[in-house]
Parts: sequence; structure tokens; C-alpha cells
Amino acid sequence: MTTSELDTIKAQVLDKHRSLEKPDFHFRWDVINHRPYTRLIDELLTHFFIKDVTDLNQDGSFVYLIEQDRDRQWKLQISMVGPYAVLFRLAQPLPTLIDESVLKGSDTEIVILRILLKHHVQLLDEPTLIERFPLKLDYADDQNVRLYQVLFTDTDSLPWQRHS
Repeated sequence: MTTSELDTIKAQVLDKHRSLEKPDFHFRWDVINHRPYTRLIDELLTHFFIKDVTDLNQDGSFVYLIEQDRDRQWKLQISMVGPYAVLFRLAQPLPTLIDESVLKGSDTEIVILRILLKHHVQLLDEPTLIERFPLKLDYADDQNVRLYQVLFTDTDSLPWQRHS
């Protein structure tokens, strides 16, 4: 991701939240009511089983479990801030963050990526997701806030990294 693209994401975050110290999260309700990713999800449904597991109290994204079969599952999060997504291959002990560099030719992941691209949703990579951002969140410690938490879910840790 270029510096310009990263600056664009940061500007969108500030525009939506209006303040870094006292962010306004009400924009999420407008996004939820507008349902901007309905066509994308409908297209995914033609290939996979999909379950919406969005937690409206904590998530700043639409969160979907994608299942190919019982043994192969993914979690897709699509931000309410803008057309950005993160994809995890669910595995034990930790989920694997998927970006274009680790697709490994998985047909399922390639289909998901193609559908995201078709609907103009950008899959973010780890260097972008771990970028620090000074937005005050309810559940994440101020020292731990990264773009992942700001764009997708207010947690104190990154789900693909081991907690120390």
C-alpha cells in the first residue's frame, strides 16, 4: 500500500469519527441501514455458506463467517468506514491473516478475493493493519490502537497474533 493510499484511509477514519479524542460512532447506524455490501454478500452466497456474526456493540465492520465445508472456514470483515476488508483463514491455535501475498493458490480464497475486487472492496495487508492510529476506543488500550481496531473491531489485540 502506498503512503497516499494509507493517508486516504486515515482521512476517511477522521472524517467518519469527527474527532480522535471523542470519536462519534453514530455514522455506523447509517451504514448498517444503507447495507452497502448486500450485492457482494449475495454473490458470495452463490459459492459458500455465509453467517452474519456482526457484534453491533463492538464491531466497526460487517463480520461474516464463510464456510466451504465443516473443515474449511474463513472470517471476512468489511469496514463501515470505507470499502476495506480483512480475511482470516480460521485455524487453530490462531487465525491466519490472508492477503494477496499468502493466497497459496487456494481456489476458495481466490474466489473471495475476486468478488471483493469486483465490488471495489480492498483487502488490506498486515503492514497497513498494524499501523498505529491515535483514535480513542472503548476497549482497546490507547497504546495498542492500530488501523485494524479502528476499521474493523474494538479489541485490545490483533487476532492473528499471539497474546503475550
